[in-house]
Amino acid sequence: MLIHKPSGESVTIPRREADILQLLCKGGGSIIPTQNILLSLWGEDDFFNARSLQVLITRLRHRFSQDPRIRIINVRGTGYKLIAEYPKSLQSE
Repeated sequence: MLIHKPSGESVTIPRREADILQLLCKGGGSIIPTQNILLSLWGEDDFFNARSLQVLITRLRHRFSQDPRIRIINVRGTGYKLIAEYPKSLQSE
């Protein structure tokens, strides 16, 4: 479940999206290789699963589109990286 702190609005996200988000969060701002994500979620790194991953990343980006401090970037040919920029007041929480 995603909760937008200022508004208190919450959204339940599908399991696969949550799994991807969890992997990106655990990466601590590091690049998570695409192959690692595919193997973790599907156990295979074939074309069809790679396409599914791209679709799920697009959906996650859309969910965060209202908050410019949170981005998921693609490092071409390598993987994905979660960038979350928090104000100093939230970093201590």
